[in-house]
Amino acid sequence: MPPVTLMHRRLGNNNTVLASVERYDSVLDTWTNMASLPVGTYHFGAVFDGTNTIYAFGGRTNVTAGTETAAVLSYNVSANTWSTLASMPVATAGSTAIKDRREILCHRRHGGRGRDEFGPGL
Repeated sequence: MPPVTLMHRRLGNNNTVLASVERYDSVLDTWTNMASLPVGTYHFGAVFDGTNTIYAFGGRTNVTAGTETAAVLSYNVSANTWSTLASMPVATAGSTAIKDRREILCHRRHGGRGRDEFGPGL
């Protein structure tokens, strides 16, 4: 069975937004530090593309409502690096993301209801 990758993103002491990220390997039953996010962010949607990339959508950079971001990030699993992609049209937090055969869908929750679609040219 291939390992399940799970990103863990949480708030630190005193509700500090952290940039650190951990990954869980279900086969080895271990947590590993990943490269830190470019900016401390939490409450974002993320999806694995099934090959080598995890995409993260929006989130909050502060615990205060109204600090949603429209950022789209990609994480290269084998290189352990984050890259910034073109932003979404609307800032959001608490979103969900799924991948189908052709595209990645991000359903916005906070910051504007709606859906953003990302095609295979990500």
